[in-house]
Amino acid sequence: MKKRTQRFMLWFTVVGALVFFLNCRSGSPGPGEPGLGAAVAPAAVVKPAEKFVMLFATGVSGELVDCGCPGHPRGGLARRAEVARGLADANPGHFLNLDAGNSFFAMTPPAVPGDDKKQQARVMAKSLSYMGVNAINVGPMDLAAGLPFLRDELARAGASELPFISANLTDPATGKPLFPAYREFKIGERNVCVLGLTQPVGMDGAVAVADPAASLKATVGELESKCDLIVGLFAMPIHAASELARQSPGVDIIIISDRSSAPAPRPLVLGDTAIFQAGARGMYLGRLDLTLLPTKPATGAGISGEERAKVEAELARVVAQVKMLEGDIVNDPQLAGVYKKAKAEEKALREKLGQSSAGYDFENALISLDITMPEDRQVAAWVAETGVKPRTPVTPTLEPPTAPAH
Repeated sequence: MKKRTQRFMLWFTVVGALVFFLNCRSGSPGPGEPGLGAAVAPAAVVKPAEKFVMLFATGVSGELVDCGCPGHPRGGLARRAEVARGLADANPGHFLNLDAGNSFFAMTPPAVPGDDKKQQARVMAKSLSYMGVNAINVGPMDLAAGLPFLRDELARAGASELPFISANLTDPATGKPLFPAYREFKIGERNVCVLGLTQPVGMDGAVAVADPAASLKATVGELESKCDLIVGLFAMPIHAASELARQSPGVDIIIISDRSSAPAPRPLVLGDTAIFQAGARGMYLGRLDLTLLPTKPATGAGISGEERAKVEAELARVVAQVKMLEGDIVNDPQLAGVYKKAKAEEKALREKLGQSSAGYDFENALISLDITMPEDRQVAAWVAETGVKPRTPVTPTLEPPTAPAH
């Protein structure tokens, strides 16, 4: 009996010590606090706002010098480099330099560029590396000299390997991707992801083109959970890009590269997607000053049924207004203001309901590379070595004569 009592007391002591230990680790619950083993909801992660600048080029088509356009000549790789390096210096850690594709040649397979055009493409590649381009989408014209030339020679022409991307160019024999589908960048505490896509026309025989819509949907599905902003570089006409934006929402910004596209001072907006284009032949650059808005915990959980119904009805009205205005703002600055106000109202209503909405603001501009703009000397020297001369000679500005002293 004594041994049984001792064993019981020992068991009671061990259990009591274990309970005491667990309470010490978890803390004794106070009034209204969850006890041991109760589920504790994780605190919402609030991310701060981040501002950054995005520079982009579209449809350069191998142009190294100005366009020679009568009346207002523009363009030139050395001027582009001067702008890019200046913005990078002014915005350290908060700058992205992007190329939407169709950069190296003005032709597509089966046309084959000559040795002079290949050398010019090498200078283009070396200059893009020098100016720190962060992502280059592979378009049909980039493959004019073949996949090996692009991937082996151009990619390694500069001091660092060029960051080519494509979500739908694959090896026809294996079906495996030829390039990374996207690149991910850290802007402060936020993640910005840039994906590439091209249309299936005029491709090299060593390249297969997967369905753009399916590739886009799969890539966006992978990125949505880890990216605060998704940017798409699309080598295709605007009508094709617009259709993809409607089919696969989730891309916040689309930048299109098409040799027939004209520069657009304002974006085409479809839902939460804004589509930008900077024209062709390197005459303009696009600039976006972006603000990634701070994330907020959902606030709609406590809204009563009657109040929620009112907010949902108001949201439906605002969404209908937004859809009516989409597309028209490209050519009407007054409607652009109405649209921006409606989008802000939509965002506020969605936040009230605890729904997500586009988490960024932007200001956009076109940078005209006028021939009077300064050039980067290093890139200008590389261009001169190819023998390609400016189409429009720049007349140096003469200083006014000094008045004679009396």
